[in-house]
Amino acid sequence: MVAIPDPGKSRAVLIGIGDYTHPALSAMPAAPAGAQHLAGLLRDPSIWGLPEEHITVIGSTTSVEQVLGAVRDAALGAQDTLLVYFAGHGLRDRDEQLYLALAAADVDYPQVGALPYGQLRDVVRRSGYRARHRVTVLDCCYSGIAGGMSGTAAPTRTELARALGESEDAGGASDDQEGAEDHRYGDCVLTSAPPTSLSFVPQGARFPEFTGELIDVLETGIPGADVTVSLETTWRRVRDRLRRRGSPEPQQFAQNAVTRHLHLRNRAVPFGPEPEAKAEPDPSTQQAAEAPDPYSWNSSGTDQTPFAADALLPRRFTNDRGIEFARVAGGLHSCVDAGGMDVVAELAGRGCLRVLTGVYLEQPGPYATPENPVLVSVQVFAFPDAVTANDMNNLLSGDARWRLTVWCTQSGVGNNPCSGDFDGSRSFEHHRAFHRYVIAARSVRTDLADDTTIDPWLNSAAHEAVMSCGPQNHRGDARRTPPLPEPVAWRGPSWDSSSSDLTPFTAEALLSRRFTDSKGIEFARLAGAPQPCDQAGAVDVVTKLIGRGCLRVMTGVFLEQLAPHGAPPALVSVQIFPFPDTATAVDMESYLGEARWRLAIWHAPTGDGHTPRAAGVEWHQCSRWLIVRRRHRYVITALALRTDLALDDGSDPQVVPRLITAAEAALDACGPHIYRGD
Repeated sequence: MVAIPDPGKSRAVLIGIGDYTHPALSAMPAAPAGAQHLAGLLRDPSIWGLPEEHITVIGSTTSVEQVLGAVRDAALGAQDTLLVYFAGHGLRDRDEQLYLALAAADVDYPQVGALPYGQLRDVVRRSGYRARHRVTVLDCCYSGIAGGMSGTAAPTRTELARALGESEDAGGASDDQEGAEDHRYGDCVLTSAPPTSLSFVPQGARFPEFTGELIDVLETGIPGADVTVSLETTWRRVRDRLRRRGSPEPQQFAQNAVTRHLHLRNRAVPFGPEPEAKAEPDPSTQQAAEAPDPYSWNSSGTDQTPFAADALLPRRFTNDRGIEFARVAGGLHSCVDAGGMDVVAELAGRGCLRVLTGVYLEQPGPYATPENPVLVSVQVFAFPDAVTANDMNNLLSGDARWRLTVWCTQSGVGNNPCSGDFDGSRSFEHHRAFHRYVIAARSVRTDLADDTTIDPWLNSAAHEAVMSCGPQNHRGDARRTPPLPEPVAWRGPSWDSSSSDLTPFTAEALLSRRFTDSKGIEFARLAGAPQPCDQAGAVDVVTKLIGRGCLRVMTGVFLEQLAPHGAPPALVSVQIFPFPDTATAVDMESYLGEARWRLAIWHAPTGDGHTPRAAGVEWHQCSRWLIVRRRHRYVITALALRTDLALDDGSDPQVVPRLITAAEAALDACGPHIYRGD
């Protein structure tokens, strides 16, 4: 095991800028949220264990001088590792110099109100001269400029010198000298994007895209890796996820291969406090108590892992597309139930008597598909030894893998085999031998779609499930298992008919309390309640709704929180219409799309409910945006407008884009998919 940097001799400065005064720089609350979350992870002993007094978190209310002063103070105190992180807007000037935008930054004149990266680099290098490792992480547009690289190739000595502000012969050795590296010291710069690319905050995401992936890797760890993981491995994991998603490709710029020698603890491997120093310590005993030797998993005679869901199946995992899956069922079954008779005979002949089964369901998120989530069925087989497991795994490489049972139905703590035409739908299967275990996973979309365009999503889900399940999840106690929110239950098919839909017709079940649009603006629900359908719009609209079986409408009002630059906040009026079945909803979606401007506008909170606004002239002349969307048997409308009823005279080109993103985000945040069953 490679030692992690000494927490007592290391320092970290994390900068997250979320508020900006220039109208061209949108608010970015995800940036300070990411900085705060990273600080918490760095303090966690299961990752690094930095003392709280060794971490400085800087928010929007700061200046260039204050940032540089904080970095200087941290650098002077660092003898092992210095980490500097920045998230916010990035700017560049005509000379292709990078500027880190602070709250008062001027887009037209980056030299005003922004922190020149060159100054930050110089303070890190000169004040941190005693630190063995100096790491800079930049999550902002054009951040790749900091590395001086134009591609993904390894940096040359000239490029190293440019990024670090040192002479080209720094370190006293040329790049091609064999064995010239000295990993006792070194600098590295990790960036979220190439020099000419933007960085993004996904719609509704808590953190910027690059930071979010970094947080996920640190939080969940890397299954199958060692007890510590190098910065190189962590960065590659993040880069590969973003690359497959088509996002800007992160850049790495390292001196003396520092990213390969700088390690943090791997949360996917059990962690416990190091034993106190003793005269005659017994390392083997300590390791067995806190972190079982992976070699013990090779034989049933040495493997102490309980054959149980909580020991072998993670409660959640996130695939390389940033989609989270939660375990909604898990239990033990006889191997007789694991597949076709030929497969069962092979399993029994190799000593398999029981199979652990699990069901994972795609959870709501910025990259998820809430209407038709992906389901992953997992089976874990335990064999007497690793040789037998490898033999069975080779058998499953043929057609036998398609004759394994698909598990899907939740029932108590267990699950039941699925019924449905899975052979006629698109699905992906992955399996692997891991020590004495064979793990198999099959992914399908819950609507059993036969659509080749969903193959990348199915493939990614099954692969990540196989890699995440196994004995590495067993931690031996509950100290490392924090409580998690209950997963969203699979209710997709039930939403198609009123006779099977169990979603309560209440505000809490159908309307989110808060949501954030793609511009990072948060909206809060001010009011929400069911109303009679005769108040949903004009007489002709009401007549049509009632004739199609709609007797009630769920109404909600959302108000923009902390509108940018003192502008009047935007308001979103939402209506959710339930119909007897999906076919009726499809027809009404088309009708309401044409009649949308004759729908009621809800705005005035009164207790737990609210009242419709009379359709006066001022409402029809103001800037507004209305979207109609169907979710199974529901039709949802969202109307966004500014509370000052600003006229649509084209004087402010930012008004309509703000309203569009607000209405779209409201539609994503409302509907039966948000109901969690509690």
